[in-house]
Amino acid sequence: MADQKTSQLTETTTLADADMFYLSQGGSSDKKISGVTIKNLSPNTPTAVFGDGNDVASLEAGLTCFVRVPYGGTIREWTLVADATTTCVLDVWKAAGSLPTNSDSITAAAKPGLTAATVGGSTSLGTWTTTVTSGDVFGFELESFTGSPTQITLTLRVA
Repeated sequence: MADQKTSQLTETTTLADADMFYLSQGGSSDKKISGVTIKNLSPNTPTAVFGDGNDVASLEAGLTCFVRVPYGGTIREWTLVADATTTCVLDVWKAAGSLPTNSDSITAAAKPGLTAATVGGSTSLGTWTTTVTSGDVFGFELESFTGSPTQITLTLRVA
């Protein structure tokens, strides 16, 4: 599948195992974003990309996005990547077939985050609720950040 803007898509496309699908939403002229600018849906890696990659003003604490997953498994790892050094905290929510809220957090006291870094992650998820069922909806929230990143990406690996 070739790269295309969603406005250019005119037919249904079935993705092969190696294909990745990106859904992009641009910000308005005042740089307010009513969610997340990019969602990456690929096999077994629910992902949220916060920010437009061009301007730190595209990021603000409290941004959330939602992704419904069509597979089950166990969360094995989280990874975070930022395009500039940042200290940030994110939260992950999950609900069965409906939009999750903050009360549906699965991270307990072990929220994903970076401390004066651009890359981080963990496979130590002892306090997380790690079971994923087909049809679950994940919510990703950028709780806080400092520094001047223009994009922060959180990815979960489900196996």
